[in-house]
Amino acid sequence: MNYAGPFASNISNDGPVSLTDHQFKLDSAGHLQGHAPADHDALIVPDAQLLFSSDFSRLGDDLILSNADRKFVVPDYFHGEKRAFLATPDGASLSGDVVDALTGHVQYAQAGPAPGAARDIGQVSKVVGSATVIRNGVVVELHNGDHVFKGDVVQAGVNSSCTITFVDGSVFGLSANARMLLNDMVYDQAGASNSALISLVRGTISFVAGETAKHGDMKVETPVATMGIRGTAVLVEIGFEIPSDGKSPPVNFQVLVEPDGTTGSYIVYSKSDPSVILGTVNKAGQVYSVSGDGTFSNLPSTEMSQVAATIIQQVFTQRFPSYVPTTPQSGGGAGSTPPTPPGSDVPQHHDDPGNSGNPTTIPITINVPDGNGGTKTTTVPVGVSVVDVAPTITGVTLSVFKNAPTLLTPSNVTVVDPDNSSFTFSVTNLAHGHFEIKSGIESWATTTTFTTADILLGHVRFVADGEGAPTFTLTANDGHLSSTPVNVVVAAPPAIDGVSFSVFPGGITVLDSSSIYVSDLDSSVFTFHVSNVEGGEFQTTTDGIHWSDADTFTSTDLTDGHVRFVSDGGESTPSFKITAEDDTHLTSSTFDATVGVSTTEHLTNDAGVSIDVSDAGATSGFTFPGAGNVTTPGTPEDRIALGYHIGESPCAIVHNSAPLEGVDQFGHLGATVDIGTNTVTTNLDAGNHVTLTQTVTLGADANYFTTTIKIANDGDTAINDVSFLRNIDPDQDVAVNGNYQTFNQVLQNPDSDEHVAAVSATGPTSGVNVVLVGLGDDWHATFYGSGLTHSDPYDPDAFGQTPDPTTSDQSITLIDNVGTIAAHSSVEITYLTTANVATNGDNALIGTSGNDTIDGLGGNDLLIGLGGADNFVFAKGSGNDTILDFKPGTDTIELDGLMSAPQTTDANDHPSTTDFNTWKASAFETVGNDLLIHLDGHDTVLLKNVTSASLTANDFIIHPGTSA
Repeated sequence: MNYAGPFASNISNDGPVSLTDHQFKLDSAGHLQGHAPADHDALIVPDAQLLFSSDFSRLGDDLILSNADRKFVVPDYFHGEKRAFLATPDGASLSGDVVDALTGHVQYAQAGPAPGAARDIGQVSKVVGSATVIRNGVVVELHNGDHVFKGDVVQAGVNSSCTITFVDGSVFGLSANARMLLNDMVYDQAGASNSALISLVRGTISFVAGETAKHGDMKVETPVATMGIRGTAVLVEIGFEIPSDGKSPPVNFQVLVEPDGTTGSYIVYSKSDPSVILGTVNKAGQVYSVSGDGTFSNLPSTEMSQVAATIIQQVFTQRFPSYVPTTPQSGGGAGSTPPTPPGSDVPQHHDDPGNSGNPTTIPITINVPDGNGGTKTTTVPVGVSVVDVAPTITGVTLSVFKNAPTLLTPSNVTVVDPDNSSFTFSVTNLAHGHFEIKSGIESWATTTTFTTADILLGHVRFVADGEGAPTFTLTANDGHLSSTPVNVVVAAPPAIDGVSFSVFPGGITVLDSSSIYVSDLDSSVFTFHVSNVEGGEFQTTTDGIHWSDADTFTSTDLTDGHVRFVSDGGESTPSFKITAEDDTHLTSSTFDATVGVSTTEHLTNDAGVSIDVSDAGATSGFTFPGAGNVTTPGTPEDRIALGYHIGESPCAIVHNSAPLEGVDQFGHLGATVDIGTNTVTTNLDAGNHVTLTQTVTLGADANYFTTTIKIANDGDTAINDVSFLRNIDPDQDVAVNGNYQTFNQVLQNPDSDEHVAAVSATGPTSGVNVVLVGLGDDWHATFYGSGLTHSDPYDPDAFGQTPDPTTSDQSITLIDNVGTIAAHSSVEITYLTTANVATNGDNALIGTSGNDTIDGLGGNDLLIGLGGADNFVFAKGSGNDTILDFKPGTDTIELDGLMSAPQTTDANDHPSTTDFNTWKASAFETVGNDLLIHLDGHDTVLLKNVTSASLTANDFIIHPGTSA
């Protein structure tokens, strides 16, 4: 807090005033009601000048206030132990404690320990000119290093200043003629009952509070109000140039910007009733005023006085060891700066206060030879001229963020000048930004000039334009001379504007360059540092395969997809702290980031195949090496639909959704992910106690994913004519080969003993073949002849058979006619979505209605021959394969080089009957309705709905193996 302003003693021409006990009566008229504490009487001193500008002395029990040729006597003031307040008619007052401390016989002595047991509470840091202390009625001269004690009244002399550092680290600075009482200070670094009370009597006073304010009770009293301090830098001005009406002038209060940019605040309490808050001082540059009657108001911003600027600099220099004065100065108009404070390391000189600054002649007495071997004294006139030295800007340190104003503080600009301490700064050659100066309480205006006082008050800021690193040229003028211009390049650290990525609970999200938003005026390459990671961990990779935990990564890593976040699957929302460091090693502020809980899970496997599943059950992003997104998400044709009738109601209830397009009629009941099995399960509410549970599974090495739909009727009434529809966009390879590059073909619909429906969309350019396969005889495959958006599971066109194949842009569809689901029952249906490309991974391979040869290669494959005479080929290492629709007597199984197979064959490569029956007895195993054939090692072939008795030697083609 600072108390700034001149405390002038303007003496009037009134004659002496002598009041005896016969002339001065202490009755109710002498009490100032409402302006002094209720437990104290206040004696009215009719002239504010007498009260605040006089010397106080004691004669017996009488109090004498004397000011030049004026005297005011209060008879019997010291009679008894209680001391009354002294107050002006409008309410400004001094407490009895202050009056006690101010009285005493005037005699000078050297500063020494206080008599008795007075407590040492501080030390004089710097005296410029002269300063005194009234201690036990004795006026003592103060010097640098002298101690001050509880009860001392400290006063700076004419054209002088004094800085005191207290035991708790508080620093008070008194300007010329300023006076204050050190009522008390109790401070123990380990204590909990620290307190301080300082009474400011007159003058301009600045201070920075120490530890007592932060961890105790610190109060600073003025003639009109009491300040409650919680740690800040303050300026207080008791500007007692007494008005002609004799009333007390107001006391002005300000809060200052500290060198690190901090601006604190403090509360101003009523002096008459400490429980009443008059106001809060919390805006740098705003002047707050309290009048004698306790009225709190805001005053227009004005230029800071030279006196105030100087004492502030002294206090800051003492309180902040790293502070380099920017020397705010007065007299230069807006934009000036205070002078280099006494007590700093900047060399200073002190002229006689009466010097005008003009050349003058002074006499000097010297001894000269007298010609007779002796000496004589003579006076020689010497001309003296003042030499003004131009200021030097020794440093400008300014950092700005893109599109964010930066408030200047005293530490931003350092100026050295041996004979001036207040400057006007001029800015030229501005690029990529501009300076602004405060022109009102909330208004800012562009400027190219400002002063150190403006900086000290928090009235100057720099605004970057966001297009590049700002530069400008700065010059300082002391009112006579200008510094050499300094070219400044403004430091531009990065700023993290946001973090945007999400993860499915228990899932993994790979980050990219859009995951972290960074703005920087002169750099685009960053190193990121993360800490305090909750709910998961970051990992990085160099090859895209092997991942390890990391707390540092780069913007290049993000671009390359080499950073990922792994959710721990917990219930808490993942969060972390992150900073960005640019290529000039400037670091951003710490950004607190929260990871979104994703509505889409990204499944991927070792074969490089991936699929995205949303919490609404939508599948998209089906990609595999060599092709783009073969399901093209986000279009209205990409949807599921469920229809049913309640009981015998003729009205169908249909829920159809295109959730990737934001259209979703199902209610979401939650979703879970199991990374271990690469499975996402979503639960949807279809109304009327009907739920749909969709489980999407991507095998560890598969080129297809399986979707299992469980339709549950939890109601008390059966639902009838249940129908489920899955419709997708046929332009499955649009990202790589463009639109409308599709041949659509219905490969199979269930007929008699067949249990599969299949419909495909083939990209003739890429050759990629995406197939929907419904497993079960209730499925129907089609491509929708009425357009792309197929959303009605009861639409007759959905069961039509359009030209096969077709090149028109139509959707491909699977519909399952589930039929009836009894009350409290459920059914499950399954379909596959496959790329239909044979690899060494797990494949779902679908033939055509013709004669096909289907080679499982490696992996655990699902093989579907469909119509025609199909040949299924297996070799060593083919894995655990399944043939969904093997037809004995029509299809064949070809075994190449297997030692466990029959080794004797006929001319058509069929095994001999004897060898076949022997092999059949050892290698064929019935599993329910299916037949499992064991091959070499752990390889197997499972034939769905086939019995051992139905197979003959002619169903197999053998190419015998060798022992090699």
